[in-house]
Amino acid sequence: MTTMPPYLDPTKVFSWMQSFAPQSLYQPILPTYNVTNINSSAPQTEARIVTQHSYGRQIGRLSDAVHALIAAQYPKGAPAGPLRRFEELWREIEALKVEDAASRLERVAQDLKTLKQTDGPKYLEAKRAIEEALKGV
Repeated sequence: MTTMPPYLDPTKVFSWMQSFAPQSLYQPILPTYNVTNINSSAPQTEARIVTQHSYGRQIGRLSDAVHALIAAQYPKGAPAGPLRRFEELWREIEALKVEDAASRLERVAQDLKTLKQTDGPKYLEAKRAIEEALKGV
């Protein structure tokens, strides 16, 4: 009987390959940003800014500004090309925001029902707070 060299033994090769596999398949929804002096000229400042204004908020405000400029320049709609594609992207993002707002309000309604059934005083307190907030809308 011949024995094969360890580097050709399928069980040892498989075991060796497994050592490179991730131990967990967890992946966060939002990426982690590692700001260093390699990718930023002022990493401390950038990190401080991002704690106050996320990249998403910054991009959103820029998008709103570009949208306003396009609308002012082209009241009947952006011409074909990158400006029109930007406008389409902007409209899709706005629609997603509306969908998410509606979804959050549905959750609030469900939470109110739960409070009403389980804790009358907390329900009345939440109802009054919502009614007060709606006066300003």
